[in-house]
Amino acid sequence: QLTASNNGVTIIGPTTSSSTGASYSQVILGDSPLAYYQFGESAGNTTALDSSGNHLDGTYQGGVNLGTTGAILGNSNTAITLNGSTGYVQLPSGFANFTSGLTLEMWIYPTAAGSYARLFDLGNGPSSDNILLARNGTTNDLTLQVYNGSSGGSALNTSGGVLELNKWQFIAATIGGNGAARIYKNGVLVASGNINAPRNVTRTLNF
Repeated sequence: QLTASNNGVTIIGPTTSSSTGASYSQVILGDSPLAYYQFGESAGNTTALDSSGNHLDGTYQGGVNLGTTGAILGNSNTAITLNGSTGYVQLPSGFANFTSGLTLEMWIYPTAAGSYARLFDLGNGPSSDNILLARNGTTNDLTLQVYNGSSGGSALNTSGGVLELNKWQFIAATIGGNGAARIYKNGVLVASGNINAPRNVTRTLNF
């Protein structure tokens, strides 16, 4: 905290850029994630490798461009660009037991406000045990919802337009085993509340 008595104090930030890329993956893997997709494959590959060691590899589908410059300075892994209509990453069957809670996180660089564009959709088809994190309509806000069977229950929505176009941002959502939910943008809490707790059920249609 700076007060009037700090007159004359100058605060200087870093004078050179610092690469975090080399250690970023190690930090993520240090949390023992269930799945970790770095999207660092070269053009022509169809498999999105899971770096967690749990072998939950995904598959690139439709309009997906590989080799896009990523968000993390110094990280050798690149990013992917989805065409906004047919492109997505299909994840394998599983993602069942979240009775102790879960965290979803992703670096995103949105370029358009696609209606209900999904960041994550783990489930068995529409309104079937989905764990859904998506854009809320065509707004610049997010919605987080868990379906128990076909019952969606309450959704947690951000407000004020947390998503920014043409800019990298880090989005994370946590859901406790009791349904306590939070959404963060760049490490800052932007919404909290209670939603359905996810059931322990195998999910076969995951994106």
